[in-house]
Amino acid sequence: MKNLLSLLLFLVLGTAQAQEARTLMGQEATFTSHGFGGFALRMTALDGALIPSFGGFGAGLYNERLILGGGGYNLRGTTPDGDVELGYGGVMLGYILAPERPLHLHTSLLLGGGGIHPETGESRAVMVLEPLLEAELNVSRYFRLGIGGGYRLLVGQTPDAGVSPQDLSGFFGGLSFRFGPFGGW
Repeated sequence: MKNLLSLLLFLVLGTAQAQEARTLMGQEATFTSHGFGGFALRMTALDGALIPSFGGFGAGLYNERLILGGGGYNLRGTTPDGDVELGYGGVMLGYILAPERPLHLHTSLLLGGGGIHPETGESRAVMVLEPLLEAELNVSRYFRLGIGGGYRLLVGQTPDAGVSPQDLSGFFGGLSFRFGPFGGW
């Protein structure tokens, strides 16, 4: 009985490996996956002044187009109520349009959570929704540079005093530096 099961398993696995995936047009379908990581420098407005934010991210890249990963960002600014810090992170889902071209579009959405930490008062938890659109340049096989912008939407309880989630929501622009084996291994 064991020999029969072993033979059956061998035949099924051998047959499965020998078959090629094909499309309707007769071309072979291929699937690639690898990872990349990087960091971003962004500028956003807070009380009429531009303030920087920094962050990092890592993701899997599937068929050179679909992105699934995560990222986190931090910004510090000064308001009439004092200094404030925002830290947040979450899951990132994205798509790259025409990645084989030297200049192409990169879009992603970060969904997660974080906290607003005012100099005075209590810290507040927030939910974050952040769409991003960038023009991305293939500098080399292992480095891509993105320039673009997005909108950071924060939802949470408004503190008794100080900065609210709405004060830190808004448009941003910046640069992204991505490193990985783009185009596959």
